[in-house]
Amino acid sequence: MKQSALKVALITLLVLLTALVAPIDTFAVAPLITFTPAAGTVYTYQSGDHRYAQLTAMWNSAGIAEFNATNDTYEHELIFYNYDNNAYATFCSSFTSSLPNAYADTQFLDSNNEYNIAVGTTNAHNIMSGNNYTIKLTLNVTNSSSSRYKVQGQEGYYVVYPSTLTTFAETTSKIAPFATGFTAPETRSWRHETEPNATISSAAIGGTTEFLSGTIATATDEDYYFRVYSYAGSSATTAYHLIIT
Repeated sequence: MKQSALKVALITLLVLLTALVAPIDTFAVAPLITFTPAAGTVYTYQSGDHRYAQLTAMWNSAGIAEFNATNDTYEHELIFYNYDNNAYATFCSSFTSSLPNAYADTQFLDSNNEYNIAVGTTNAHNIMSGNNYTIKLTLNVTNSSSSRYKVQGQEGYYVVYPSTLTTFAETTSKIAPFATGFTAPETRSWRHETEPNATISSAAIGGTTEFLSGTIATATDEDYYFRVYSYAGSSATTAYHLIIT
């Protein structure tokens, strides 16, 4: 009994010391990072007295290469817009996930303007290329029948011991934005693609195909949210498109 109490006390002290000495990250939301899943889906809906969210994420070989340390972590975030106090959901009561060693992140100290419901893995180095990882969330029911939402991916690391208190963010990649038309409940799919051009217009000329159907047309296309980036260190004619349908 004394040994058990001593062990708990030592772990508690270790967590507190880790929080004090760990670096404070002033990270920015990045457009496209290699750790970002190459493709995925988000499905939000209500059934009976509960609301649910089902998300999938699949990485390619470039994406998993980013997870090259045994203490690398990844969190998949579903965030509901609450600046108008009309969030579709504010917390998750239960979850299941096929991510290795999955955990539900704490909402402690999170802003009430953006209810962040995240499931992560402390074994990001075990994520396999081509696997379709799933996350299923049981959400609470609010007074709002719909709201904007966004999806983000966050790479991080844990120090000494894997837990939500010893896990720290490094970079966050925005997958789906707070934007008009992105409203829960709904279904969305996304994928990243690399094209040998630097503009949306040249992608349209090239007849680039979407995840499901159609082609990239214009930046104001109501059906798609996508951005074009030039990747530092590669050819200036390479553009990256985040396509959401």
